[in-house]
Amino acid sequence: MWASERTAVAGPRVVGTASRVLYETLAGVFASLGFDALGDEVFRDLVIARLVEPTSILDTGRVLVDLGVTPASEKTMRRTLLRAQRDGHRDRLAGLCFTHAQASGDVSLCLYDVTTLYFEAENEDDLRKVGYSKERRVDPQIVVGLLVDRYGFPLEIGCYAGNKAETATILPIVRQFKARHGLENLVGDEWSRVLSSRERGHISAQDQRSRWRRATAA
Repeated sequence: MWASERTAVAGPRVVGTASRVLYETLAGVFASLGFDALGDEVFRDLVIARLVEPTSILDTGRVLVDLGVTPASEKTMRRTLLRAQRDGHRDRLAGLCFTHAQASGDVSLCLYDVTTLYFEAENEDDLRKVGYSKERRVDPQIVVGLLVDRYGFPLEIGCYAGNKAETATILPIVRQFKARHGLENLVGDEWSRVLSSRERGHISAQDQRSRWRRATAA
């Protein structure tokens, strides 16, 4: 065939893309933590989508499609969230986290930190309250407390009214953690307050441990 008679070949056309490797990696981590014991694939996909791109339920399907996964319907997603709350997924996940931390982490020392999450809403309710905000916001907010092992692996989470003092959340979550796992002794430090107090020499480590044990045993 003469060069002049050759037919030009059209360039390649991209018909779709998918971050399948990312999805499979996160699904593998989910399983390695023991969370697949929940036996809830839709819940797993909702967790993965939330990690990749926090968005609304309506938009979660798009995120999963971008990951190369066929998403469940919006109604199924909403039913899954209701079922997760009804069936106590949080309690089961807390147990799985503790099991994983015992096997792969170190629960001899637990640390605690608190943050606030605000809502762009005008009205308060029983949970979303205007309270102290480091960003000086006046929006309703909630207080979230997280207990972790010495390596930062989550063990227990708590949610409190937005006007609750941060220091008033630590003992309830520690008692909840101890009761859940049948623990007697627990040594912990509140990152922002206790550690800074010890650094300034206001209290010794031994005094802090004694105060902590008395408080959590109450």
